Amino acid sequence: VKWKGWEDMADRTWEPLDNLDGAKKLIIAFEKEQTEIKKMEPKKKTVMMEVNIIDDVLDDDYEVEKILDRRGKGRKVEYLVKWKTFDKVDDQTWEPLENLTESSEIVEAFEKELEVKVEKESQILTEPEIPPIFNKTSNRGKSRESPVISVELEMQVGSPRRGCTKSVTSEVKYVEPKKKGKKDAKVVDDLLDDDYEVEKILEKRGKGRKVEYLVKWKNFEKVEDQTWEPLENLKKSNEIIEIFEKAKYVEPKMKQTKDDKVSDDLLDDD
Repeated sequence: VKWKGWEDMADRTWEPLDNLDGAKKLIIAFEKEQTEIKKMEPKKKTVMMEVNIIDDVLDDDYEVEKILDRRGKGRKVEYLVKWKTFDKVDDQTWEPLENLTESSEIVEAFEKELEVKVEKESQILTEPEIPPIFNKTSNRGKSRESPVISVELEMQVGSPRRGCTKSVTSEVKYVEPKKKGKKDAKVVDDLLDDDYEVEKILEKRGKGRKVEYLVKWKNFEKVEDQTWEPLENLKKSNEIIEIFEKAKYVEPKMKQTKDDKVSDDLLDDD
């Protein structure tokens, strides 16, 4: 009973029928209301059954086809779901793990793929990139089948050791190296030396191991293409160096000796 003028829930009391002689009309109204409620209960159950059936139908229509991405950490992890037969990007949804209990295998497969991807990315970040070997032949002299690529080599005129840089594009075969060594450098030098050939030695500077020669390269007529090269860069041009040395040092000495002799002859005549 809720007593008139008493609004607090604590003031309501349970009373036997004998104590409510003055409230017979209220009791009758209450009983009718309860009867109507009992009549409505079967309809509520039917409605609930219909809702459950609809949920089952929806569950059948929405089937996880693929997990595309993941976000969040710990209990807040969510997965981006591509639903089967729903191909629009707008139909993809972020779902918490508890919504994907029936798709645990798909989730596990995604997690394994993600782990492999992360490992590969970490290796790329930590391991230095190894350049390809430009390989012409195998140990037996037979050509190896390697993919042909167009390589732009940023090089110095004459060889990688020379001073003036030029870009040369060449098609070469390559295989990934097992070891980096002199063989790689030699093959690259061979490619470059085919294009740059010493035509003439113009000048010399320095002493001892620091001697350098001013080189005029064949087919390069501009002055800015001339470069100073150390002797070790000109091993294939020994004959040209010898000609330069004779012309610069031996012939002037011979000429000086001849001039001195003529002078002596003139003096003797006088």
